[in-house]
Amino acid sequence: MLIIISIYYFFMRMDCFGDSTYNKIKDHTYWEVIYDGMLGTWFGGTRWFFPAWTLSIELYASYWVYLFAEILREYRGRFYIYFALILWTINVEAVGFF
Repeated sequence: MLIIISIYYFFMRMDCFGDSTYNKIKDHTYWEVIYDGMLGTWFGGTRWFFPAWTLSIELYASYWVYLFAEILREYRGRFYIYFALILWTINVEAVGFF
């Protein structure tokens, strides 16, 4: 993410995305780019690239997947729990909330 945001910052500094793109970032320093590329994006920061808001959700979701897989690895009834988690996910997706 750091490399992508750095490239994006460079092109905005060169005013490559149309008129006055430089004015949008002239108050930002490269240290802010480094911070957002290393930490900010993964914790919901969307200062540079709004579609990156999904990255924090994907990161947390992958932690949950690995956590459940590790906890339930040796449990015999794990498939019932997997099934319940799938049903819960479908319910949240369909209804929008619990």
